[in-house]
Amino acid sequence: MPGLFSRDGAMSDISEICRLEGGKRLVAILSAGNMFRHSAVKEAMATVGKQKQGSGDEREGSAEDEVDDDDEQVVVFRLGKEEFGVPIESVQEIVRVPEQLTRVPRAPAFVEGVVNLRGAVLPVIDQRLRLGLPAEARNDRQRIMVFLIDEVRTGFIVDSVTEVLKIPRATIEPSPRLSGEQ
Repeated sequence: MPGLFSRDGAMSDISEICRLEGGKRLVAILSAGNMFRHSAVKEAMATVGKQKQGSGDEREGSAEDEVDDDDEQVVVFRLGKEEFGVPIESVQEIVRVPEQLTRVPRAPAFVEGVVNLRGAVLPVIDQRLRLGLPAEARNDRQRIMVFLIDEVRTGFIVDSVTEVLKIPRATIEPSPRLSGEQ
């Protein structure tokens, strides 16, 4: 994983890299599970409070279950000029960033706050700040990608969501390791 994303040694979100268009386009594939395992995210989740979602809206049989075993479907989003992807099965929904977020006292700087999403409190994390990228003013292209991992529901603000890609598994390779520390 490139050092930029691993300044504190705990950011192992990028699990794979996909080369497309003859290597002209690279998409970093994030591990949704690792995004939740980061110590600061766990701490932020504890600050917000552990609220179980009993709404019954978890996906069971869905279109992505029909993907050919040789292909991987990823939702591609942008942070600055870089493209990232996450497995489609980890994304619960994508929503607009509301005008107002409720701040959480003593939460890490990258925790933007919480929102009420259809009656449930959703913690929201700014993915730019979490990955050490410069902050950007709110705009109409930004979205909150809602993930449900191990019954924990969290939103991550991204600059834009661009597409759903069906990628041949052969084009996906492990991300490079730059040192034993990373």
